[in-house]
Amino acid sequence: MQGIAVMNFWDMYQCWQTKHLHNSPRSRSKFAVICQVKSPITTKLYWFTVEFGLCKQNGIIKAYGAGLLSSYGELIHSLSDEPELRDFDPDATAVQPYQDQTYQPVYFVSESFSDAKAKLRAYAARIKRPFSVKYDPYTFSIELLDSPQKIHRSLANVRDELHLLIDALNIIS
Repeated sequence: MQGIAVMNFWDMYQCWQTKHLHNSPRSRSKFAVICQVKSPITTKLYWFTVEFGLCKQNGIIKAYGAGLLSSYGELIHSLSDEPELRDFDPDATAVQPYQDQTYQPVYFVSESFSDAKAKLRAYAARIKRPFSVKYDPYTFSIELLDSPQKIHRSLANVRDELHLLIDALNIIS
């Protein structure tokens, strides 16, 4: 079960990286993507998910944010009765002020990693930008899709990978 949670978190994290690029094709480094997003809205979304996110697992609230997992005091605080827990909604999360000098007074709880990822994707789809991006798990990089040629090349790679997987399935079936 822990491996599944790690992979689901990784999927959500990759969703974050690829969906929340600053509106400039020049913002290509992972540091720029993750930490130096110029929008206070996307910074707050990052803060309340990747850093201080809570998620339900079998109905029990658990911490997954790196900021929570690296601070025993904040972890205990986040799971106590003291802070306000709200359902994760990107629109509400994007305008919630965060605290960087003391424990958070508010945390957002996702129903699951899949739910959080779906909500982040839907929110990000509304962000207007003249390009799209795709995470490449083989090179651990983010590919900018800003021309028809790049999109065709990416589709050809997906087609090749799909044929490889179909062949592998036929071999073992």
